Amino acid sequence: MKLRVLALSACLMLPTVGCGIRATTPPAAVAPGYFDGDDQSIGEALAGANGFYGRLQADSATTPPKFVPSPAEVTALNALSNSLNIANPVYKAYHSGTATKAQAQAAVADVTAKQNALQGMIGATK
Repeated sequence: MKLRVLALSACLMLPTVGCGIRATTPPAAVAPGYFDGDDQSIGEALAGANGFYGRLQADSATTPPKFVPSPAEVTALNALSNSLNIANPVYKAYHSGTATKAQAQAAVADVTAKQNALQGMIGATK
């Protein structure tokens, strides 16, 4: 009788103990053209900054101009341009395996800081 009670108790406890397998969310898929999530994050940040800068250039070249930068904004635009001129080849080197992730992250962090500063200037005056 004791053996039956023990066996029944064990059977009742097993579902609560489980086997340790937990349901997890699979990692997000990396977009085509990127080799991992870091590559994608860095590449997308840089693409966004290039698009932002290109849009400001286009808006200032229309007749009449949609964007007329102040002298301070011109200085910030030049700083962003210089940063992009450094970051673009560093990212390409990282993407092709000849630069480190740290180098690419540092270059894009500088671009992001300069873009944020410029956006703050434009937002405050426009």
